[in-house]
Amino acid sequence: MKSHTSAISSTCRLFILGFTLIQGYDAFAYEDILTSNPSCYGATFDSFVNADCGYNSRLIFPLEVFVGAKPNSTGCKTYDDEYGENDPLREQCCGHIDGDHDCRDEYDGENRTVFMTNCVGRNKCEQTRTVWKSTIDMGCNVSETYKEVSNYAYLEYYCIAKTRMGTPMKDLKLRSRGNLLYLTAGSVDAYWDGILENNVTCSVKTSNKSVVEVWTMDVRLNMSTLQHVEIDNGASLKILDNSYNNSFHPTLILNDTSSVNITLKTNKHNAEFIWLGFRANSSNDFVEISCDESGRFYIADQDVPLSEAEKTIGLMIGSAAGGLCFLAICIILGIVIYRRYRFRKVGEEIKNLPENEEIE
Repeated sequence: MKSHTSAISSTCRLFILGFTLIQGYDAFAYEDILTSNPSCYGATFDSFVNADCGYNSRLIFPLEVFVGAKPNSTGCKTYDDEYGENDPLREQCCGHIDGDHDCRDEYDGENRTVFMTNCVGRNKCEQTRTVWKSTIDMGCNVSETYKEVSNYAYLEYYCIAKTRMGTPMKDLKLRSRGNLLYLTAGSVDAYWDGILENNVTCSVKTSNKSVVEVWTMDVRLNMSTLQHVEIDNGASLKILDNSYNNSFHPTLILNDTSSVNITLKTNKHNAEFIWLGFRANSSNDFVEISCDESGRFYIADQDVPLSEAEKTIGLMIGSAAGGLCFLAICIILGIVIYRRYRFRKVGEEIKNLPENEEIE
């Protein structure tokens, strides 16, 4: 797998939640990291960051937005529109990342979300305006002199094959050895449309020589939402709700068993999103997802299931009704049999009468 294009990644976050080790996205090293072409900050048609997976069979998962500043010694301009139409310096300053001399940093401004939401789940994302950051906030090396703001921006991202992704539904089956599998609460082909109504349980398993790792890739749920995912490892039940919102930072939330059941309890919503990843912790082992329909899901303000007492009464009424139907059938059969017997008997008596004698 490729490493990040720079050594300036944020510190790996480690937390303990109950018995579960939670790791930040720096620990997620199971997909190849791609880098978009850099684009200079400015006001021209080229002042956009574009990412592309090349084939419709692969989808973008955005990892991080970076900004970079060129040393003043390169002669690079502050803005893209300062270059002439055929200025050879433009390609050097806007089309090339110099890992040894450029000052680079993650972009953490409010427009980061625009990048992520424009790109996630799409085959390509285009026309996302280049962002900038103060070089003072970037912590640029004092031995070099940089302009006040960064020159260019670029995106690091994954291209994930749709053959390893699925939306939970009856009879969905996915299997992979050495690669991750993914479930999305929305359509794989229209992830940006949000969560679909769903109540499907999927079994995720590997061999007894490995454990299943459960990763949250993208969780964006409203604070007042009823949407959630139940993760059952056989010993405990974990509820994945809006407390797991992760800002596109892949996070390991479970890794202690070889089999888990994942149940999505969701209603359609075009501004909420769930994307989960699964892998066997042994790179040579398989991971398999098998989905089927679960029982009906009830939200508090909708119909509620029958109580045990109501179920018992219903069974008693059903049994009594069944008994009465059986008795009625027996009576009807008895009448039919008797009438047929009686008609046959009368016929025999008529045959035995002397001629000209009538039946009284």
